[in-house]
Amino acid sequence: MVEENSDQAMTIEQQDWLRFLTSDGLAEKAGCPPSDFDKMVVKEFADNAADIGGFGYDVNEDEKTVSIWNGGNGLSGADIGRLFDIKRPLRSSKHWRRGQRGALGNGIRVALAGCRLCNIDLTITSRSKQYHIKLLDNGDTVMTPQDTDVADAGTRIVLGFPDEKMFRKSRYLSFLNVAVMTQEATVITGKPLATWFKSEDINVLVQSLPDVSLGEFIREFNVKGEVGIDDLSVSVQEIPIADLVGILRTKEGKSKVNPLGEDIFEGFYKKEGFYKKIEGIYKDGDARLPFIIEAWARATPCDRDAGDHTIHVITNRTYTLRQASLEVNSGRLKVISGGYYSTHNKQINRSHSYRVILSVSSPYIPIISSGKEPNLLDGAYSSAIKEALHSTMKKAGAAGPKKKKADFTLIDAAEMCMEDAYNKVSSNGQYWANARQLMYAARPRLLEITGKTSFQDSYFTQDLLPQFLQANPELTANWKVAYDKRGSVIQPHTGQSVGLGTVEIDRLTNHVALKPMSKLSSFRYTNAAPERRFSGVLFVEKEGFNEAIEESGLLGRYDIALASTKGNSVVALRVLLDEMVTRNPDFKVFTMTDFDISGTSIKTTLTKDNELRYVFKNDIQTIPICVTWDQAKALHENGLSEPVKFPKPPNKTDEEIDDAIEAKFRFLVRENDVEQEGARFLVYEKRRVEINAMTTGEILDLIEGAFKEHATKVLPDQHHLEGAWKEQLLSAHLEKVEAQIRDELTLQEMPENLMADVEAILKEDPSQSWDQAVREVAGRTLV
Repeated sequence: MVEENSDQAMTIEQQDWLRFLTSDGLAEKAGCPPSDFDKMVVKEFADNAADIGGFGYDVNEDEKTVSIWNGGNGLSGADIGRLFDIKRPLRSSKHWRRGQRGALGNGIRVALAGCRLCNIDLTITSRSKQYHIKLLDNGDTVMTPQDTDVADAGTRIVLGFPDEKMFRKSRYLSFLNVAVMTQEATVITGKPLATWFKSEDINVLVQSLPDVSLGEFIREFNVKGEVGIDDLSVSVQEIPIADLVGILRTKEGKSKVNPLGEDIFEGFYKKEGFYKKIEGIYKDGDARLPFIIEAWARATPCDRDAGDHTIHVITNRTYTLRQASLEVNSGRLKVISGGYYSTHNKQINRSHSYRVILSVSSPYIPIISSGKEPNLLDGAYSSAIKEALHSTMKKAGAAGPKKKKADFTLIDAAEMCMEDAYNKVSSNGQYWANARQLMYAARPRLLEITGKTSFQDSYFTQDLLPQFLQANPELTANWKVAYDKRGSVIQPHTGQSVGLGTVEIDRLTNHVALKPMSKLSSFRYTNAAPERRFSGVLFVEKEGFNEAIEESGLLGRYDIALASTKGNSVVALRVLLDEMVTRNPDFKVFTMTDFDISGTSIKTTLTKDNELRYVFKNDIQTIPICVTWDQAKALHENGLSEPVKFPKPPNKTDEEIDDAIEAKFRFLVRENDVEQEGARFLVYEKRRVEINAMTTGEILDLIEGAFKEHATKVLPDQHHLEGAWKEQLLSAHLEKVEAQIRDELTLQEMPENLMADVEAILKEDPSQSWDQAVREVAGRTLV
């Protein structure tokens, strides 16, 4: 009982179906704003008819009606009453992930609610019966039988739009035409596979089917052969979910996702448009969902950056209500959908308007919130969608009138001459081609094509060449492009140094087996594959600490290699780290960098994807040794930080400078994972702390502490163990024989004509060195 004058609000308990009665609730359920409710009604009935088959439609602008029919078996009055009841529980076969139109199985309920809110008259004719359907304010559905002479075999729905609403046929044609063109194009061939579901999804299915046997449940999936259970009549709910998932996945058959195909829109995009198909797997927990992305694009010339771009999105054969949008004004494709946006890093022609169709096909397409809007850009398909759109739009934009010389960019010109330059430098792929060699070989043609007089060398090696390699993966898959060494990796036990250049790291990462030793030489640790030499890398921003770290013996004690570069990490080092983690998932990466703006960038870029230079196959986590923010703070309090001067940009107002500083602060926090307090220290207090602020003893203690906690000693695999045993056994015995032979040969005098023999050998084979010639003579003497 509520007391008099109490401010306590009354508690209300609502049934879920009440959400269908309000504009806000229906917008959530339907995945569209109220302004699109009328389109949603047409779309939902069209999709249902297309799923059944025999779909057709008629739009009468004079009478303001849309008629939709299918060729199915029709519905009884009882069927219609059951389906057109918003109070009923959610009933749908779409949870089985057979690639049907729609997402949740709410289609009829949201369409009925849309008719109520938009004052759309709804009439259904089926099995020679006609019914006028109306949803009341209390959620009840009233069915009024009417006389009819129509004897359609299937079901016909007539939507009558109110006189006060402007009725345009074009508003609904996209939904209707896509349904007509795709109604016979099935998404899935075969029954669903259990691997298309997370274990928790299987559990929800099971809990929704209390009266279903194990055998009935299994028959919903593509399962081949015997499942190893004698009694399939038991309730599926009696089987532990983990066991059920194991049964279904172990005996999976083969089902596949089908594309719409290039010619599905023949007559619209066939001749003048361009098509791209990309297939992939979307990982969702323990589920693996195949998908196919298709794009069709055409372009018409316009003034630069004045294009009007449109994109039509189809998900599992249905035209989506909440359409995406395109931007290319920056020269880079930007896709916007569902509150997310994603930008492609490659250029397309900015002097065209683009019209694109995008199709996504998959057993299950993620949706945003509880509505039906597809989640296209938040992880699942973003990269494939961007690549398909860029490929087709680039081709469409390039198919127009030929450019004048002044219209060609260096990127355009690179497409025309980079392959010739590579073939020239590498002798058609026989040798490595240095990046700067390619620059010299390509520069004359680049300048000729563009009409330019010069460009920066660094632009070619750091931007233009990487962009070309990324844009042409098939052409350049076997290209051997070398970048200069910038730093080195020092290996434990041997002290062997490998330069951080493309060629050196290529040779190191191609080493996978034990190399036999030469005669009369001891076993060499460097003959082992790299993952059998070191289990981690210590990356140091500066090479000045190498001697102290090497002499400490820590590298050998913990089997850690030492790497250093000049500035940001080079691609060669990233390739090495990625390959080592691929071979040894427990491979560790330790870092030592200054706590300053440059140092935080160096640490971040060491394992961060750079789409122009290198994209990692593995997610590599670094272990920072120094200088962390906590260490920097303590050193600063002891007077061991130093001030930093930021040069004032010319021709910038104070407000513009403040904006730039704020942007630098945000970048450190968001991109370099610097704590906000630390970022303020760097940007606003303008201070930094170097590794040099610590003593060598302090640094070595920090290194050893990190190694003790995270590093592991390397052990050989069976191949290396057997090979090392044979080599060491041979080496041990050869050492004894060598000592005996040395004693015997000390009495052997040098031949008087040795110099003449050496000269003769070198004249016959100039590729040899003089000591190799001596070895040849000695070999003959021994024989």
